[in-house]
Amino acid sequence: MINLHDKVVRHSTVESNGINRGGHGWRGIALLLLFCAGHLVLSVSGAAADDRARLNAALASAKGGETIVLPDGDYGPLTISQTFSKPVTIKSENPRGARFGAVKITGANVILDGVLTYDRFTLHNASGIEVRNSRLAGWAEAIGSQSIKFRNNEMATTLMLQNVLAFEVSGNFFHVEGGINGDYLTIVDETRSGTIANNTMADAAPVINADGSYTHADAIQFYTTPSARDWPSSIVIRGNLIFDNPATGDAGVWMQGIAVGGRDILIEENLVMAGTPNAIIVANSPGGIEIKNNTVLPWPNGGGGNIRVNDTSKGVYVDGNVSNSLVNEGTAVVGDNFTYAVEPHAVYFRNLFEMKRNGMVWTDFVPKKGSPIDIGTRYGAQERLKELAAR
Repeated sequence: MINLHDKVVRHSTVESNGINRGGHGWRGIALLLLFCAGHLVLSVSGAAADDRARLNAALASAKGGETIVLPDGDYGPLTISQTFSKPVTIKSENPRGARFGAVKITGANVILDGVLTYDRFTLHNASGIEVRNSRLAGWAEAIGSQSIKFRNNEMATTLMLQNVLAFEVSGNFFHVEGGINGDYLTIVDETRSGTIANNTMADAAPVINADGSYTHADAIQFYTTPSARDWPSSIVIRGNLIFDNPATGDAGVWMQGIAVGGRDILIEENLVMAGTPNAIIVANSPGGIEIKNNTVLPWPNGGGGNIRVNDTSKGVYVDGNVSNSLVNEGTAVVGDNFTYAVEPHAVYFRNLFEMKRNGMVWTDFVPKKGSPIDIGTRYGAQERLKELAAR
């Protein structure tokens, strides 16, 4: 990372839209225009680290391709409606040192890098937006948008994608201290052409209310609203680690792992530990669903760990998975899967896996040497485990 504060004394300050002259301009704000790595860099520096007027001035002067580096501070709410010709990056000088309240982006070609948001985060009719290396702590949503990426973030909240075309959600750590009382990632209505890969989704704490209703918690859930014309489609769900700690939440409720509906969806190489009968469940699908080479563990007491295909689905293919049970209520084509036992038996799950952390770390999913699902067989999320072991 280029520390632009260190470069201030070695670069002259130039005029930018009449806002700054000689380094001491409007409201004491300096916009330093530097040429680095073949693109224009705007370093925001001035009187008060939390003065968002500096950022607004930098955005007003940006045309496309700039990087705006922010020192630590609280910049309050952020609204971006501009459509830039090339991506404009807003980057925190120190990881998560630049903080924002409510964020709303309706423009195009914006990257947020290393920032922290603590209020609602909204992309609405936006295009070409990437959020990376950041922490989102308020409700997050992308609605009616396209070419959206969330990469390598800490997601202490729910992320909803509704009617989004072309997306990537990868390498994120979804968690809420004590477990989330809700969903982590929801894919809604005609959201399509996307990848959900290599995320960690850590624990839910659903509650039972006084009236008997309860939280229906999911790590990944696909659904439609009444106005939707179609279900989600053309999506890959790969390499995610999902676990539900049985010590959190009310007794008798749990978090479903992967709950999908729609068409042309590939679910492969995921590591799921859940006490629900629906650790992976497919429903409301007209076809094109593949569930391949996933490793699904039960709760430490042996509850859950199932793969289920609902009778509202057709055109589902299930092969190469490791689970407690494969429940085929519809017309799924079932290939060669491995089913373990949850009580003492030759294929008792605790004889197949180390389970030192009860399925809450990826190493618990590594099969024991010499077991019938050992690395080198065709069962479970072997490719993902190899990737993790190689790090």
